[in-house]
Amino acid sequence: MGADVTQRQQTYRQYLLDARGRALEEALFRSPAKALGSGEFLANLYRSGGRATARRVGRPRAPGSV
Repeated sequence: MGADVTQRQQTYRQYLLDARGRALEEALFRSPAKALGSGEFLANLYRSGGRATARRVGRPRAPGSV
């Protein structure tokens, strides 16, 4: 992680901060709370979270039923 103690500490500190940021980001996208904003903002938000559109609320329909 580094050639000396100081460099290893800095690298490890950055590693922890990056992991904390990823955990926070994941928690925000898995939260049951709804985001507020314009349609364009929400579309970008869902796209960045790995979803192109908002998911429908409720149980998925059975295959073949309309």
